[in-house]
Order: sequence, then structure tokens, then C-alpha cells
Amino acid sequence: MQLQGKYNPVFKYRRPSEKKLDTIKIELDHIYEEFRKTHSLESDLLPLFQEKREELQVKNQLLVAYREQDFSLLLALQEQYRGSFLPERVKEAQQRFLHPVIQDRQVLGPILSRKKMKAMIAKYLQEHGRNKLPVLFTPDSFARMSVQKRPPDHHVLRVAAGARFRKADLFAALAHELVHLKRYANA
Repeated sequence: MQLQGKYNPVFKYRRPSEKKLDTIKIELDHIYEEFRKTHSLESDLLPLFQEKREELQVKNQLLVAYREQDFSLLLALQEQYRGSFLPERVKEAQQRFLHPVIQDRQVLGPILSRKKMKAMIAKYLQEHGRNKLPVLFTPDSFARMSVQKRPPDHHVLRVAAGARFRKADLFAALAHELVHLKRYANA
């Protein structure tokens, strides 16, 4: 199927409609009322059931808040559902979001030149016993890095010509692609 070019999955997020969310809320209220009618208020199950009902209601409200992009309500519901956030963690997340380039350089290091990438890839493949694996830098690759199986049993490590790597993510990508290579070999 893939060889003939017919494999083209389409991923769609199916967020619940407003009508569906309203239906869920009505059903939760109905279930709660039915439970109260059949169980006495002294039942040991009542507190557990009420806790679960409240959790489901908060989750339902979260879905509504996500869809309406009501960020203040989202924060309040997240705190109600998962507990309050540590202010220093919120500040750290905001800094990483607002200044990703600075954070990346501090954590991952500088972007590698192609010459340095080639040398590091060659050394990595040699260290892992895959020094005969051809490495192609191609301008037509959609992925930054991928292993392709070519008939009959030849494999190629393709690197997008415009791909930018730092040392840490280059090694992570290579390790990931070697897993695919091993799976090809075992299949």
C-alpha cells in the first residue's frame, strides 16, 4: 500500500460539540439524582460518587473553557482539578514559552554546522556498529532525519538538507532512527 503511494492518513481532532457537552452535563445531573433516590445519604458510596461526579463536571467545564479559549476559567478549573500551581513553575514555563531560543541554547547548545553534523553522525554510527549505513543529505525530505528501507534489504539514513540540529537532539534523533533500523532488520 505504501509502495504505490496510496497511504495518506488524515488526522482530525474531534472535539465535542456544544450540544454534546450540554448532553453530558444533563446526563451527569440525571445520574446524580437517580443515585440520590436509590441510596440513602448515609451510604458509604455517596462521598465517592459525589467526588467522581464533581471531577466529571470539572472535566466537562474544562472542555468548554478550552473550546471558548477562556484562559482565566481554564486556570481556575485546572487548579480545582489538579491543585494549585507553584508560582515559580508558572514563571519558568512563561519564560521558556516567551524566550525559547535562549532556553534552547542554554540546554541543548549551539546549532551544528553541516560539517560538524556529518562528523558526529559518522562517529555515532561507527560506535554503534552501523558505519556501513549510507547517509544522504537530501533537499526533498519532509522529516529532519529518517531511515528508509530500500529493496531488497538496503537501508539509508536520510537527513533533510535544511535540518538544524544541536548536539543533544542530534544524538536523540540518531538513537530514535537506529531503533527503526533494528525493527526493519528484525521484521
